[in-house]
Amino acid sequence: MYATILSTWLVSIVFFGGEALQIVASINGSLGKTVVGFLLTSISIFWLYGIYNIVVQLFGYLPQTTPEKLDEEQVQELDAAILLPTFNDFDVETAKDCVEQGFDAPLYILDDSTEQKFRERVDEFAQQYSSVQVIRRDNREGFKAGALNNAVQQVDAEYFAVVDSDERLLDTFLSEILRYFSTPDIGFVQANHDTNDQDSRFAQLLGKGIDIHWDRYMPQRNRYGFVMFLGHGTVFRRSAWEEIGGFPELVSEDLAFATRIREHGFKGVFAADVVCGEDFPEDYYAMWKRHIKWSAGTTEYIVEELPRFLKSKASITEKLDVAFPVLNLPLSTLFLSYILGVTAVFGLGLELEFSSGFYAMTLATLVSPVLSFLIDMRDKPLQLAKFLAVSTAVYCSLAPTAVKKIVEIVRGGDAFFHTTPKQENGVHVSHQIRAMPFTVASGVFVSLVGLLYDLPLLAVGSAFLLAPGLILWNRDSESSRVVRVLAWMPVAFLLTGVVGTGLSMLGFGEVLAAAGLAGLAGLSGIQLARV
Repeated sequence: MYATILSTWLVSIVFFGGEALQIVASINGSLGKTVVGFLLTSISIFWLYGIYNIVVQLFGYLPQTTPEKLDEEQVQELDAAILLPTFNDFDVETAKDCVEQGFDAPLYILDDSTEQKFRERVDEFAQQYSSVQVIRRDNREGFKAGALNNAVQQVDAEYFAVVDSDERLLDTFLSEILRYFSTPDIGFVQANHDTNDQDSRFAQLLGKGIDIHWDRYMPQRNRYGFVMFLGHGTVFRRSAWEEIGGFPELVSEDLAFATRIREHGFKGVFAADVVCGEDFPEDYYAMWKRHIKWSAGTTEYIVEELPRFLKSKASITEKLDVAFPVLNLPLSTLFLSYILGVTAVFGLGLELEFSSGFYAMTLATLVSPVLSFLIDMRDKPLQLAKFLAVSTAVYCSLAPTAVKKIVEIVRGGDAFFHTTPKQENGVHVSHQIRAMPFTVASGVFVSLVGLLYDLPLLAVGSAFLLAPGLILWNRDSESSRVVRVLAWMPVAFLLTGVVGTGLSMLGFGEVLAAAGLAGLAGLSGIQLARV
């Protein structure tokens, strides 16, 4: 799979390299050459991730291999426990799912809650079941990783299930997932997931994308890549935990656990047929908070963990399968830098001309993250159109938040484990504007550039400006209805720019092809945030 990705990318670089060098050579002045060189280098990186998305998704439709399983009788001999970490978000239904497993395993609620109502709710539930115990700490040191390590030190079991507070489990979850521990080198087994049925219109619309991601990006990792430990709906082996000295106390403790145990000879398995339910963020504010956590956690992992894993004895394929999605997030920084470069091209009065093949390659990059959605939702065109339009606006709007957090962590800031709000909140738009000044400022700047030069850039700028208003999505008011209409703007500007550029290249207009290409390549970079 990765041989296909890299060879296709190298062929494209060789094929279009001469054209790129000629373009740079035609620019007068060192500043112009530097700016155009940076833009073309950025486009080549966007191409790499576009090819990655296309190949991974196509491989996702190939027949899957089923890992070896233990017999049901063998599973009954295993010693397991369930860990339910909670921090001001305890859900009784999730806890009941844990207690009602067909497998005899005690439930330990790892309660780090600071709000009294949640602590009381936990205690009230625990008093109803003899198999439930509550473990509390004096502080939240190490966040979720610290809570898990504290519990494993106190509980005598060989296998531990980790369940999130929004998880929904079938009563066969534990007995079925334990069957995948068929060899001693399996350090954890990750279950599959679908989104739960939710009342939130925000979650109902965008949650479909998560379902397709689980179906297309995860199953083939058993055969072609590296299985990720995703922190919930999973079971890990105590001996693997002991081998690395416990969960690394990082925000992305799950990914760090997976790569560290691989360095010690253990591996993970993805159980495609064991399906749990999970919530999608109820509203935009919850999604924004989660993205802050992801941005901080991923950057922290890149700085502190990734270099060591890349030097380990893991295979090249496994290293690439970790590096590609992990390094995807910093593309947000490259994306905003790219927009500055595009602005410089216009400001310097440079005229760039690209071949139709170059343009088509970039167009494929833009489409690549949504390829599986186009295929899986092809029989529901209206739903597909709405999903693509709204998700483009939502995911694009998160780019400045990611960039700001990435820069903070790289400069030595502390990553913090932000708990994703589980219920819709009453945050006001004015509060959100004050909370994201960099996003709003970026939106104003990019929109002005787009108005002057390029519709695809206006698509990006309008998405940034929409960010504070998106918190109104679920509300029944005139302002929320306006926001839901405005959410179509980014994709409308994008498509208009793409079509205009295509017509100009065919001789039907005078829209500068390079302008459309610039915005197209830039937005294709941020589209990668979908995965």
